[in-house]
Amino acid sequence: MSGSSARVGIAIKFASTCCMAVMFAIVKIVSPRLPAGEIVFMRCLVSMVFMLGVIWWGRDGLLGLRTSDPWGHFLRSLLGATSMFLSFFAIAHMPLASASAISFTTPIMITILAALLLREATSMPRWIAVCLGIVGVLVIMWEQLQHAGGDASLPLGAAAALLSAMLAAAAMIALRRIAPRERPDRITFFFMLTGMVMGLTSMPFGWVWPQGEDTLLLVVAGAVGGFGQFLMSLSYRYAQASVLAPLDYLNLLWLTLIGAFLLDDPIGPAFFAGSTLIVAGGLLVATERAPRKGR
Repeated sequence: MSGSSARVGIAIKFASTCCMAVMFAIVKIVSPRLPAGEIVFMRCLVSMVFMLGVIWWGRDGLLGLRTSDPWGHFLRSLLGATSMFLSFFAIAHMPLASASAISFTTPIMITILAALLLREATSMPRWIAVCLGIVGVLVIMWEQLQHAGGDASLPLGAAAALLSAMLAAAAMIALRRIAPRERPDRITFFFMLTGMVMGLTSMPFGWVWPQGEDTLLLVVAGAVGGFGQFLMSLSYRYAQASVLAPLDYLNLLWLTLIGAFLLDDPIGPAFFAGSTLIVAGGLLVATERAPRKGR
């Protein structure tokens, strides 16, 4: 790929990180008033409508939804939607930046799962990255436990964030198996459809009719979240994954700034130490080439 093409990809990925940061910030704002399942439903509903528009205006129209691997879509979507539900729960019960930092262990979790489930060769630097990420998570979770006192929601939120990262990694492993033969818009549509159904099943556990402002915020969150995912997929047409992967950590910067200056989230030294270790581990995974089989 040419340098100009890579710059286009970087610019699109940068816009994607901004969109996703706005979505997570809105989730944090509405979460004290709305349950996580309801937020997941609305986010996926609006995003699914957006993706339907993309598919409708595509080359094949709605025939673009046809798939030869429905079970592959189901597995990937179920894992991804459950991860999203847990991440929204974590955001509701702990500082935005801390929940985001723990979620960035996903590349590290992928290394572990790829080695265990796919038998992929893994280099020593990648295992060092895994160790860095685990220590970083422990540091952040220790800080949450220190601030919890008698409140069980903080450690519960941290545990949900960690489990969300694990499931997101499993979803990415499942995605690797269907991505070569399935279109990105089709994959995104079925993911949103599954998330919407999963969110809807939480209705008996207590939904709250959103007020006018919250309804608008939920629509905006779904729109910018869906657009952000579309931009993320588009960026990989112009630049290689190794070039774009480090830009994911801009989300952590945006959410840290939003949490500190707009939401008054407490951020202590342990957060900066832990997030530095997680980012270092993630960047090491992104930039280190896996050893060839047989070496």
